[in-house]
Amino acid sequence: DVYKRQIYDKRKTQTILEKFSPIIKKSLNSFINEKMNEKIQSALETNTQTEKTTISTPEIVVADTQRKKIETTEEEIEAFYLVKSILNGTIDLPRVCYKDTLNYLSIIVDNMVTRWICRLKLDGTAHYILIPNDDKTVEKFYIDSLDDIFKYKDCIVKSANRFSKEDIKTHA
Repeated sequence: DVYKRQIYDKRKTQTILEKFSPIIKKSLNSFINEKMNEKIQSALETNTQTEKTTISTPEIVVADTQRKKIETTEEEIEAFYLVKSILNGTIDLPRVCYKDTLNYLSIIVDNMVTRWICRLKLDGTAHYILIPNDDKTVEKFYIDSLDDIFKYKDCIVKSANRFSKEDIKTHA
C-alpha cells in the first residue's frame, strides 16, 4: 500500500490496484533477485579464491603420499596367516582380517579397526607384536622371526576371546 501511494497519487480504485499490483510484485522480485545474485556472486568469488589457494596444497600431500605409500609385504601376509591359524577354533575365521598402515599391520575382527586382536611391526630394525589386555593396556613383545609369534599364542587367543564373548552376549 505504501508503494502504491508513492507511485500513484490519485484515487485508488479496484482497477487501478489490479493494474499496479503485478508491476509492483515484478519490481520487488527483480530487486530481490538482483540482491541474491550479488550475494551468490560474492560467495562464489570467495570460494574460487579459496580453491585457488587449496589447489597447491593437495599436490604437496600427493607427493608425500607417493613417498610413503602403504605396501603390504609378503612377510606381513605370512604373519597374518600365522595369527589366523593360531585363532582357529577360537573365533570364526572369516571374521578375522587385517588393516595395513604405514606403521604396523593390524589383525582385526569384523573389519573394524577398533576391534584389533594384535598389531605387528615388521619393517625397519625392530620387529614386535602388540597385544591389548583386558584393562586397555598394551603388551609389546619383540620377535626375531615370524615363528616367534607362536610364543604368544595364549595372549593372542585371550585377545580374540574378547570379541567372541562379546558376540555371545549380543546374540543371546
